[in-house]
Amino acid sequence: MVGGTRKFDPVQVIVTITNGSNVVDLAPIGHNFQNSVDQLSWLHAELNLGNITVNKDTRITIKSNGWGENKANTGSSVYLRWFIDNIKLTKTK
Repeated sequence: MVGGTRKFDPVQVIVTITNGSNVVDLAPIGHNFQNSVDQLSWLHAELNLGNITVNKDTRITIKSNGWGENKANTGSSVYLRWFIDNIKLTKTK
């Protein structure tokens, strides 16, 4: 997201895979947009879960790096807005 000042929100998206007590955090997904220069556009990300077990009990959590943060608990009013669309899960061989 970009605000009226043409500054892009410094947000990263974090994906966590949970199987029982086993928790795996994947590398953060961010952007490299330059303030006041770049055009806002969708970013496409493809994550390969490799040998991580995925079954009916697996929980996949998708959230921002600033989840739960606000001015009251961090003192910062930086926005960490993001959107998600068209999630597709496929099984590979």
